[in-house]
Amino acid sequence: MSKKIFKEKQRFTGWEVIALLAFFIIGLTFRFVKQHWISPIEEPMSALTYFAFIVPLAVTLWYLVNLRLSVSVTEKSISVQYSPFGNKKHKVKWEDVEECEILSTKGPARTSGWGVTFDHEKRFSLIGRSGLHLKTKDGDNIVIGARNLKGLRQAVSQVLV
Repeated sequence: MSKKIFKEKQRFTGWEVIALLAFFIIGLTFRFVKQHWISPIEEPMSALTYFAFIVPLAVTLWYLVNLRLSVSVTEKSISVQYSPFGNKKHKVKWEDVEECEILSTKGPARTSGWGVTFDHEKRFSLIGRSGLHLKTKDGDNIVIGARNLKGLRQAVSQVLV
């Protein structure tokens, strides 16, 4: 097994999305409790309706809070893996790489475009489009996100020497 030169773990950082989901969960729970126990009304929201809204919201909130992306660079390859549900490791061998470039996206441009791409690139990132852009010999465009661009740049230059 090759020695790891660079390793990074990313988390989902869309706190406004997490806050919005939490707001809806708290609001729906408050309404349900108020209608059933605090000041009962004739036609309250049914428990089935409540759970039909709460369960998907809670599962989505749990998933986003626990979402991680692991990026590691070795002498032979670069690999990425999503968790908690992504057991498949995506690996690109350095011998299959035709072009390699470090991307640095600044400020508001990170969140613009809503992740829409037109050049059919594969993107593995939780932080936008800053990181490593690879073009493989097969013609695939792959963007692997990283916060520590300096460390990534050093690792890539060490491998491609």
